[in-house]
Amino acid sequence: VAILTDSVAGNKVGVVDPCLLPECAIVDPALTDSLPPDVTAATGMDALVHAVEAFIARVVTPLGRALALEAARRIGRSLTLACREPGNTAARDGMAVGSHLAGMAFANSSCCAVHALALPLGGRFHIPHGVITGCLAGEMMRYNAPACAEPLAEFSAALGWGPLEPQSFGSRLDELAESIGLRALLRRTTVPAAVVPAMAHDAAVVQHYRLVPG
Repeated sequence: VAILTDSVAGNKVGVVDPCLLPECAIVDPALTDSLPPDVTAATGMDALVHAVEAFIARVVTPLGRALALEAARRIGRSLTLACREPGNTAARDGMAVGSHLAGMAFANSSCCAVHALALPLGGRFHIPHGVITGCLAGEMMRYNAPACAEPLAEFSAALGWGPLEPQSFGSRLDELAESIGLRALLRRTTVPAAVVPAMAHDAAVVQHYRLVPG
């Protein structure tokens, strides 16, 4: 997947094609050792959202489910540590592999509404992508809860949080986003109410595109 910014429309657009699939991927956690805390938090939380959305998507395959759960296990025990202790190499290793597995998970499934909402918001206001997805994830999981209670409980357990009730799972995501500083980063940007309807329309278009083969 490649994500490009359409500077004219003020949106982000995804490009998905088999030609983008590498024959080999080298995952070197040492390359993340010098990441600033804000980038560590945003990219790490986005990886978690990749995994949970892949896990609950209607098009998920058994392979995608297995990859998402293993990603959750690694991210759940590594994300907060990597943010609080930048020199913790075990946490960096866990996040590198967890992020890689989460990417493989949504390649065998799909992202969902969190990412659909994030693309127009990020395209217009240049907010780091993981800040948006991390801050929207809790609310979207509460919205999805009536249809996803069982998978969300399973995913929560894989994160090491226990089989939380769906509403509690969303709240736990909010608490995580707050604790690693993502909400403070989002508060730096003011989004005028007047642009919300257009962004909502663009998000709906993105979501339809993700679900309907083209």
